[in-house]
Amino acid sequence: MQTTLFNPLNPFTIIHLILGKRLLVLVILCSHFSCKGQPENKSYKYLKHYYTKRATKYLIKDKQVKQAFSISDSGIVLYTTPEKGHKKEVEYYLPWQHLRAFQERAAARPSEAFKYYKQKRLPQLTAGLMRPAKFIINGDPAHPLKGLRVALDPGHIAGNLAMAKKERKFIDLTLASGKRLSFFESELAWYTCRVLANLLEQKGARVILTRKRFDLMALDSTYQQVFENYRQQQAKKGIKVKRSQKWSVFFKKFRKADFNARVEKINNFKPHLTMIVHYNVDGANAPWNKPTPHNNCMAFVAGSFMKNELSATEHRFNFLRLLLTKDIESSVSFSKTILQQIVTQLNVPILPKQNNQPFINRACMGTKATGVYARNLSMARKVYGTLCFIEPLYQDNKQEIRALSNKDYELKGKKIPTRVVEVAKAYYKGIVAYLKK
Repeated sequence: MQTTLFNPLNPFTIIHLILGKRLLVLVILCSHFSCKGQPENKSYKYLKHYYTKRATKYLIKDKQVKQAFSISDSGIVLYTTPEKGHKKEVEYYLPWQHLRAFQERAAARPSEAFKYYKQKRLPQLTAGLMRPAKFIINGDPAHPLKGLRVALDPGHIAGNLAMAKKERKFIDLTLASGKRLSFFESELAWYTCRVLANLLEQKGARVILTRKRFDLMALDSTYQQVFENYRQQQAKKGIKVKRSQKWSVFFKKFRKADFNARVEKINNFKPHLTMIVHYNVDGANAPWNKPTPHNNCMAFVAGSFMKNELSATEHRFNFLRLLLTKDIESSVSFSKTILQQIVTQLNVPILPKQNNQPFINRACMGTKATGVYARNLSMARKVYGTLCFIEPLYQDNKQEIRALSNKDYELKGKKIPTRVVEVAKAYYKGIVAYLKK
């Protein structure tokens, strides 16, 4: 006998009894429906309690967020952000009777679920619609990862130190000895992903990088090229854009476009796993003009919505998607495994619960895994499925700063730090360990 037990993330229970060649499907209605086929308030009150508790656990960082949605005995409502002096309006209503249909769509085909959301439509149950199963390592010793799809997103866009300073993602300081050390995160992250991609591809996996070169945006051009094209387009409209406006234009317009291009590439690829790769600094060491003795790793998953962070339709849809699917839980599990390998392979400790990093209390919510935090980062929110937004170490740590400045490893004619290779290998081991769970 095969039994599908009650699961609040799939709360309609079906018991399949297989007797010889005959299949008897017994739908247990007593706990969910009355004799006349109408929902019972008792079961829906349970759903109200369950999802209210879940929202509190992962999603609600600030009390103001509660104004953007409601969970009642009848279902879930998302509200538009009202203009000043106007009342909020219902943007989407999901009655409990349609929970499973929307839930399955959000997990298996989230892009379709978003279309339903924007059109204020309710999906119907579809036979065979289910989330892709977790990848299982196959028995091919040469290519055990054949069939695995992994998306790698190397953070930031700078192609040189000067640009990294505009992006504010760099290290450039002089030690007490007088030695100057400098590098920038965009390059470190990209080469980490390139080495990791090589390791995965050698074992049969399919891998995409959202940036084709370390000096390119996800828009497949350098920012210099993007900006010059923008200037020319504006000039045709009679609008003069000065070169001195280059960075104000980036932060106002093209950083968001770059994020969206990354998300589109990843979600179209439909990866089993996504790694959003960054390098951190000690938040308590600002303005980062001297080394720090501290060093920690940490990871982020979606969640922890703050004040004014449900102001757009996309934000509210992803809030609902994260509430109804297991993407947060699977991401926490994946991230925990990656952190364990960082500790083992790189000797970098996990950020403890009691710490001096100012943004943790301000913007994050803890999870059951130490060092893994829910945080409403754009990439973590917009990317569908299981992901790890990883920060493996502090670039300004007194040992790491020397290691990351030492370009002593050759990769296809390019000198990169051995430390970057070590980080990539730790990620590879973490991915394999997670797939073996």
